[in-house]
Amino acid sequence: MTGLTSFENAAHVMEELIAIHDHLAELYQRLQEFTNPLGALFLEQLSSREKKQSDTLERYEDSAPVKVLRTWIQIHFPDDPDKFLAALECKM
Repeated sequence: MTGLTSFENAAHVMEELIAIHDHLAELYQRLQEFTNPLGALFLEQLSSREKKQSDTLERYEDSAPVKVLRTWIQIHFPDDPDKFLAALECKM
């Protein structure tokens, strides 16, 4: 995974993480129809886990102090997270 190391505020990072977890939850949900019952059960658990992580991040973001959300941090993002996730889907 290539990407740029940049400085982002915590609120932006939270939004990106929420979007990634939501996207993964949807991906695992869609993949269930292409596998056997045991694989579908596993994917259902993964989807549920990703949704819970997304919900937890959203609740934290809603209750976090503004001071925390405005904090600048250095982070390594893929060039385009959506493109990275789409590439994962193509490989399946």
